[in-house]
Amino acid sequence: MPGIVPLNSSPLSTFHGIDDDVVTYCLEHASLATVKRGELLIRQGEKATQVYVVRSGYAKMVSMSPDGHEVMVGVVGPRDVLGQAAVLDDVRDYVVTATALTAMDIAIWSSAKAVELSKRFPEIHARLDVQLAQNVKVLLGRVHSVSEGRVAQRLARVLLELAERHGEPRPPGVAILPPLTRQDLAALTGTTLYSASRMLADWEHKGLLTTSRGSVRIRDVDGLTTIAETPD
Repeated sequence: MPGIVPLNSSPLSTFHGIDDDVVTYCLEHASLATVKRGELLIRQGEKATQVYVVRSGYAKMVSMSPDGHEVMVGVVGPRDVLGQAAVLDDVRDYVVTATALTAMDIAIWSSAKAVELSKRFPEIHARLDVQLAQNVKVLLGRVHSVSEGRVAQRLARVLLELAERHGEPRPPGVAILPPLTRQDLAALTGTTLYSASRMLADWEHKGLLTTSRGSVRIRDVDGLTTIAETPD
């Protein structure tokens, strides 16, 4: 686990729109951890004891099936909540393993403190519910991404989702900020490394995107959207 140091009163975007006094109180009861690339944040199956909010950086979430098959289920980044299992009544263990893709700054609350804050401030409880609902929506979308349509459709949908959640406008397109390898994209799409690599190379040749050392920039969002929405 990352080393923890006291968190100062710097703003946390996750609390945007919540009363300043509530935000200040919550931050006074949090800690800040600096995480190195490749460092483990949470491990699937371990007791959920902490809740995290990502302040900067990115982590990938991986789920291990009972037969030992590893599935990449998503990416978390700034303003995302990780480890909500620590505040749920009927869940005691983390349901995914999360590993830092980049250096990260994260705010941390113990399970007991997170529960206390959510009970004391209904707006915090509501925000956690929204984050949980968002995570469920992303996971359901991932199920459809890996089970429906051609490889081209699935890969285009994953890239567009990443651009929407973790993208930055960089004309003439959008840069996907998390550093994802082609193997990562294949895992998110439910296809082989060969198929994903071939598709990305073809789209790069056609000017739809550019790739470089684990980074992807979508140059033609409309073109990629057409591929994502085109039926078999």
